[in-house]
Amino acid sequence: MIKTILVPTDGSAHAKKAVDFACAIAAKFQARLVLVHVLLHGATAAELRNLVNVKRMPKEARETMERFGEIQAGAASTHGISVSVPLPEEVFEAVGNVVLDSAEAIAKKQGVKVAKRVLLRGRPAESIIACSNDNKASMIIMGSRGLSDLTALLVGSVSHKVSHLAPCTCVTVK
Repeated sequence: MIKTILVPTDGSAHAKKAVDFACAIAAKFQARLVLVHVLLHGATAAELRNLVNVKRMPKEARETMERFGEIQAGAASTHGISVSVPLPEEVFEAVGNVVLDSAEAIAKKQGVKVAKRVLLRGRPAESIIACSNDNKASMIIMGSRGLSDLTALLVGSVSHKVSHLAPCTCVTVK
């Protein structure tokens, strides 16, 4: 029996399809829906800005992201010298909350109540597995492709790792 469905989301198109599919399954089986976002550490301000509607972020986080975006853009153009200017944690958390808000809106539209929202830090696959254990998930539904790049092709995608390590049923959605 499907009692708890864990849905990791990064805001990508595949993740949104996974949320939609998970809501349909949750409604059919009256399962708990747990939405999860692993903070996107390492992403630049420009990448985060392309991911979410920045206007939905708290004003302070939005201003911080814009300020650091300008710094990052300036650092990238410093005569071929690579300079890393990390964003503050509050920006990643604000983006994560906007991603979860969007997923929760999809659920609400389908008449599914979200039982829990979780922001995680760390390596995505391992964090998702730990969260599934903590929440006694009977199923994980996630997108087959997220926001990853060439690294995912070389190292392996998060969905691939989760499907091999999870103690429960895993469904990947294209």
